[in-house]
Amino acid sequence: MGLYRLKPRPVDAWQWIPGDLAAAGTVVGTLLATDVDFHHPSGSGPTTTLQIGTQVAQPNDWIVRSMTGEWTIVPAAEFALDYEPVRPRRGTPLQSTGYTTAQLLGAKQDQADEINEALQTAMEPR
Repeated sequence: MGLYRLKPRPVDAWQWIPGDLAAAGTVVGTLLATDVDFHHPSGSGPTTTLQIGTQVAQPNDWIVRSMTGEWTIVPAAEFALDYEPVRPRRGTPLQSTGYTTAQLLGAKQDQADEINEALQTAMEPR
């Protein structure tokens, strides 16, 4: 028997910040685009929770999708200890691809248009 550590595995992750419309919209758009069943058990606003299956994300928790497609909620403090950003390989462009988040995630075009329109509306000055 020896000492082992978990091999690094890349994951997709989004922080649940319901008071930030752009960040919350990205999370909701991603979940819609990937046909994940979710709802807001605590209503709307900056303290809104997000339920995915039986897991509930509190504000600032991270929503993580593994490479196998499994979704999990990770508390912010645990995420900070266990995860770090994956840096792109040298020479990988960082500029925008011109695609929307929903399109990159494989949403049908009508879903992508709907998501993007809702995000634009939410971000318009009042």
